[in-house]
This record gives sequence, C-alpha cells and structure tokens, in this order.
Amino acid sequence: MSTITCESDSESNNSRRDSVASSVNDESIQNTLRSGRHLWKRTSFLLTDMTTIGFTIVGLILVGIVVYNFYPNRQTTYGAKLVGLVLPHLHRTEAEGPFHIHHSPEVHAALKKGLPIVALESTIISHGMPYPQNVETARKLEQIVRDGGAVPATVAIIDGKVRLGLTDSELEVLADGQAPVTKVSRRDFGLIISRKAHGATTVAATMMVAAKAGVSVFATGGIGGVHMETEGDVSADLDEFANSEVLVVSAGVKAILDVPQTLEVLETRGVPVIGYGVDHFPCFYSRQCFGLKTPMRVDTPEAIAALFTAQRAASPGHGVLVANPVPEAMEFPFEEMEGIIHVVRAEAIAAGVTGKAITPYFLRRIAEITEGRSLATNIALVENNVALATEIAVELTNM
Repeated sequence: MSTITCESDSESNNSRRDSVASSVNDESIQNTLRSGRHLWKRTSFLLTDMTTIGFTIVGLILVGIVVYNFYPNRQTTYGAKLVGLVLPHLHRTEAEGPFHIHHSPEVHAALKKGLPIVALESTIISHGMPYPQNVETARKLEQIVRDGGAVPATVAIIDGKVRLGLTDSELEVLADGQAPVTKVSRRDFGLIISRKAHGATTVAATMMVAAKAGVSVFATGGIGGVHMETEGDVSADLDEFANSEVLVVSAGVKAILDVPQTLEVLETRGVPVIGYGVDHFPCFYSRQCFGLKTPMRVDTPEAIAALFTAQRAASPGHGVLVANPVPEAMEFPFEEMEGIIHVVRAEAIAAGVTGKAITPYFLRRIAEITEGRSLATNIALVENNVALATEIAVELTNM
C-alpha cells in the first residue's frame, strides 16, 4: 500500500511540475512577443521620425538652393549663407573669400548656361555724361547687347557690394547725382567696399571684375593712357591689360591723352592692339590721329574671336584691345578736335585739375564748347563699340 501511495504522489508531483513549466514557457513566450511588438512599435516610430526629419532637411536644402540661385540679394539671406556653407560648389562663378561679386539673376543664369555676356563700365554713367542722357544711354547699351543675342553685365559697386549686372533702379542711383558715386579703379575697391558706398568702375576696374567672373568681352568708349598734364601720370587701364584676360572694344584711346606714348606703353606690356577694319589708329572722336597706324588689322568679328582665342592660349592672363573707329557720320575732324582739346588743357592746368578729375573735366568742357556735338559723338561711338563687342561675344560662344 505504501509503495502504491508513493508512486501516486510522485506522478502527481511530476504532473504539477510539468504544468508549472508549461505555464512558465507560455508566459515567457507571451513576454517575448510583447517585447517584440513593443520594440517594433518603437522602431517604427523612430523610422517614421527619421524619415520625416530626412524629408524636412532635404526640403530645406532645396528651398535654400532656389533662394541661393535665384534671389537677387542672396548673399544677404541666412538661408543662402547656410547653403553656401553646406554646398559651396553650387555657385563657383563668385569670387572666393571676402571679395564677392554679386550677379544679377540675368547674368547668373547666363554664366551657368554658357551664354555670351558683354561687360559694360559704369564710369561713363556717373562721370562721363550729364543726366538724363547718361541713364538713357546706359539702358540703350544694355538693349543693344540683348538685341544682339548676348547678356549685358554693367559693373558697379552699390552699397559696398560689387555688382555684375544692375537693376534699372541701380542705374538711376549712378546717374541722377542724388548720392555720391566715387570713380573706382583697381586700387579703390577696398575703400568703397569697406565704407558700403557707391562706386562707378573705370576700364581697369571693370576688366578686373569681368576677368574674376569669367566674362571675356567688355565694351567701353575709350581707354585711359598717358596724360600730358602731369609727368608720370599713366592710367591704371594700361597695366590692367597685363593682368586681366579680357577683350576690350573701344574707340581707341581717349583723345585728350598722349596717344603715341600710350601705344608705346601697350606695346611694352605685350598687349595686342587690333584695328577693326582700319589701318589707322582711331582717336575717340576722330577716326585717326597723328597718322598713327594700327599694329594689326582684322576685318570681321569671327576673325577677332579666333585671334583672341589663340592669343589667350599663347599668353594667358593678358588682355586684347580692339580699336573700333567712330562711325564716319559722327566723327570730328582730328584737327578741329585737337584745337578744342588744346584750349581745355590750358584751362585744366590753370585750374589745377589733376588725377581722377581730369577726364570728367575735359568731357564736360568739350561738350560745352561744341554745344553738345561731342556728347552726341560720344554716345554714337560707345553704341558702335557695344554692338561690335556683342558680335564678338556671340562668336566666342559659338567657337
């Protein structure tokens, strides 16, 4: 009897142990499943949050890119600065470091697409002509470039920012005389930028900005050179031809200068001087002066573009001057203009006019003496130069 009871008790204990073990196993499985479901739920939330955050970051970057590329004053926006720091490769046409070139949307798009661009100076607006002829001429020059299939890029400093391409209101700022506008050459950038002032760029300054921005063609009225009034007074324009790889179209050298000596300096600097369709060197208001010959003659925009391409391959970093004579119908006979310049030079010396003030003084007095005829000639010759520069820019783009 006792044996049977022990066996029965043993079987009962075993059964209880099996039941408890089974219950423990079931509970463990349930706990594991609950933990798995909880982990999956947390992971799903985390993945959802990360996806949302990722899409948000991508969206912000895309918005920043749009602002950076298309907002005219993108350098002044925090979003643009952030994008510029995170993705600096987006806009390589602007100068690195503290010297920034602020492109207008039109110029920025042209640079990105490789379209032909013609740089234009702004001293002619602020110091070369009276208001409102100056701003009217500036607008017309830009339109000539557009009509010729290129993009105009007038250069100036507005509120301390170097601009490549101006709005209509910025042209007015330079033209109307309401705010002080300084004549800016290469040496003056730091002063005008640091003071957040307005500046109109000379030939030298415009060449410098154009070269930094990758613009190869620039049209102006006439370049500076060797002055007669003060010994050793040589325009920075001549040195810039040895520093900036830009093709400059002008009506030769300004007639108020020592033209023979200016050509000598250009030769010493290794600057090619091309006569467009002429053998005689033009002298701003006149189609020839002192019987000077052009060092070389080229008769078509295509040939000029080919010459410039070959020249910058052979001598990179140097500019080329294209001397484009004033249209015959608008020129002054050289002897007549020389007589007027002789009178004005004597006045300037007597008045103590020197430095940056010389050229504006001469242009104003010559216009007064000729009763506006010289101003009409000045406008005609610069329009003629801009038209030729546009043709050359288009040819360079098509090469």
